[in-house]
Amino acid sequence: MDLYSGYRFTKITHHDVYPKIHWKNPELSVKGQNVLISGGGSGIGLATAKFYAKAGAKTVVITGRRSAPLEEAKDDIRKDSPGTDVVTIPTDVSSKASVDALWTTVRAKVGNIHVLVNNAGRSGNSTRLGDGNEIEWWATQETNLLGTYLMTEKYISSLKMGGATVKGTVIIIASQMGFVEHPGSSAYSISKLAVAKLAQHIDVEYPTIRAFATHPGIIPTELAKSLGDAAKDTVELGAGLNLYLASPRADFLRGRYVTANWDIEELEAHQSEILAQNMLRVGILADIGPEGHEW
Repeated sequence: MDLYSGYRFTKITHHDVYPKIHWKNPELSVKGQNVLISGGGSGIGLATAKFYAKAGAKTVVITGRRSAPLEEAKDDIRKDSPGTDVVTIPTDVSSKASVDALWTTVRAKVGNIHVLVNNAGRSGNSTRLGDGNEIEWWATQETNLLGTYLMTEKYISSLKMGGATVKGTVIIIASQMGFVEHPGSSAYSISKLAVAKLAQHIDVEYPTIRAFATHPGIIPTELAKSLGDAAKDTVELGAGLNLYLASPRADFLRGRYVTANWDIEELEAHQSEILAQNMLRVGILADIGPEGHEW
């Protein structure tokens, strides 16, 4: 099963981290910054936390539903980055009360968050429409969509509390599954399409907040275990993209969707075309306007 060729945008593609998006690249330094990563106890979230810590982050806050994996992840991060403060806060992102409590703790213990990575998610059920599993279907929306909204809402509110210009970065882990249709995938697909659109709304409503939606690659994590050998990407690939997006070099991708497999140098070389043609945004593939479509 080939899950890659139909979704290629750049001529060059990657399955593992490469120098341009590696934490060793000095252009990607986040020295002195505080980052919060939901779902940071394992997989892509943990790899992202490690990359930010190695790139000089002052504080890395990781959240997840269970305390034990978070504490194990904390030890793992500190092993290679003893100079980074790692804060663990058990959180259910689908619960407003839990998210409110999280941000109260963050303000007290950490202060301003420079980068929010919305990584927490669930794969959803594989039930086809009409076969009845609305509880599981909606639970996927509550984690992937509502959870991302609640985390982003509180983050922006916290930035506003600082006064002056509201500045920050929001990275939303979406998926290429948001743009395709497979039987039984509606819960996950719809939730991931919606969060890609959410990044665009952040970009429009807050021009000083950098917002991105990403596909981190197809990684053999718990969420992708059903794909077997078709999942060829490393967690470090997605982590590298998440780190790159915190740098000013990524500004041309604000409010856009980008896949970790795509080559960043090639994207940068064509950024004027991407901006002029408004590429990589959720929309309708048709000429809609006063004159109608040009058939």
